[in-house]
Amino acid sequence: SFPFFSLGCPFVGRGWTPPGFSWSNRHHTKRRTTAMRARASLPRVRAPASRHARAPAKRKHHVRPLARGSETSDSYHGSEDDDNPHLVLRVSPGTSYQGLLIARKEALYHCQGDAEQEQRVERAFVRFVEGARKRLREEAQGGGAAEKLALANFHHTVGEVVQAEEAYREALDADPTLVDGWNQLGMLLLEERDDPDGAETMYQRACELEPDNVDVLFNWAQLKLYARQDLQGTRDIVERIIVLRPDLAAHPLVKALREEDPSR
Repeated sequence: SFPFFSLGCPFVGRGWTPPGFSWSNRHHTKRRTTAMRARASLPRVRAPASRHARAPAKRKHHVRPLARGSETSDSYHGSEDDDNPHLVLRVSPGTSYQGLLIARKEALYHCQGDAEQEQRVERAFVRFVEGARKRLREEAQGGGAAEKLALANFHHTVGEVVQAEEAYREALDADPTLVDGWNQLGMLLLEERDDPDGAETMYQRACELEPDNVDVLFNWAQLKLYARQDLQGTRDIVERIIVLRPDLAAHPLVKALREEDPSR
């Protein structure tokens, strides 16, 4: 959400991602840690009960092939090359980045300490990642806001925070109406920079452009609750979400907040 590219599709945006997209354990753990600290002063209000709970919001600007004709994917698929990364890691072009990490771990386990085989596994993993980096950089250099956002998502996913922030800002300079850019930059500022003020500004700008974007609203509600410890502010945003999406009334975060209110 290491989720955000798959071998055949996306470097996607972050936050309350829809079913079918992975979530970054690293970022999710950091968010959970922040939540645990905040909950001490908010009795009876819980973070989402499931580590994998997500609001099924739809996103844009993230369905992009990772290896469209590049050396990192389709050109290897079906090859009998001993260093074919698909065969080494036993993954398909649709595998998520989280799935790729799991495949690397499993492949290393099966090496049983064979240093040569371990190096082969690591080479395969690096070929996937560096191939994606090369292609996305080339596309961003000659492309527009969507291509720059894809590169920013890549950097964010692999933990390159400085490069990710720069790329997000370049994407937003190219297209200030890019809602996903504001949203994802806000998440980076909150999670990686510990800058709730900056993050809230990003969410506000995203909401000015698209007031009904449930994904942004959920991220903003989490900031209000965990970083601000602002229960009423969180409730206000959650009520907006319920008006827009009544089906989300059963979401764990929504339920926890509504149960806190005796009038519910």
